[in-house]
Amino acid sequence: MSRFRKSFNEDFVFISEAHLKFGECKLEKISYKEIMKFEERLLSRPVYPREKEDQEVTGLMEVQVEIKTYLVDFKNQKIRSFEIFETERGYNDFGQRACPDPIRAGKMALKNVGLSHTRKIFPQWKKTKLNLIRNDSDPNVQKLLEEGFQYFGRGDDENHEIFLIKPEALEVWKLALTQSGNRSEGAFANIAYYYLNNGYLEEAIDWFRKAAVANPDREKFWNLRIKDILHKREQVDVYNDLNN
Repeated sequence: MSRFRKSFNEDFVFISEAHLKFGECKLEKISYKEIMKFEERLLSRPVYPREKEDQEVTGLMEVQVEIKTYLVDFKNQKIRSFEIFETERGYNDFGQRACPDPIRAGKMALKNVGLSHTRKIFPQWKKTKLNLIRNDSDPNVQKLLEEGFQYFGRGDDENHEIFLIKPEALEVWKLALTQSGNRSEGAFANIAYYYLNNGYLEEAIDWFRKAAVANPDREKFWNLRIKDILHKREQVDVYNDLNN
């Protein structure tokens, strides 16, 4: 194993394989929000008015997704495996009754199941103390920051225990960032908390660093958030070592 470690020049690598089985095409009346739960689709086409709750008959395809991932830990000389098997849907464009292209349907299904698979490997921090930001000196940016707060799962309010921040919030906060000319501390910070809440630690650290640059007066505060993440990640690593 040491020979492979030298070849990869890494302490560990992930090796994954995925198998997709495509089902029959179906027509179903669905809401626009159901289709728009995939971030890249939100950002790649004009956004439908969010206040509308329209439903349209749309073509879809159910896709069975099986993913197997092997964690090859060169440092500790061991291999761990993770598996997931789920059925997910791939949609055509909203209101289009034709069957979606299998490549597109498979990509959508694989991404959504892949997120669940990733959270099995890297535990999601469901109960995280958040310090989300609503205010901004630009009223248009502030409006978008506030709009993102409607896309929360279970929980009391934004500064208590939020169980899930949904992708729709990320979409709105990225719009706020663009509106600010990439200068809004609140947008940077809220995006960081979205990634932290959903288990993407490296992304969270990167966005907290951007928040610190946007407001040097609060650089120490955001650096403390980064230290918290690194500390908790070490705790998770120790826990995993004890249980394997």
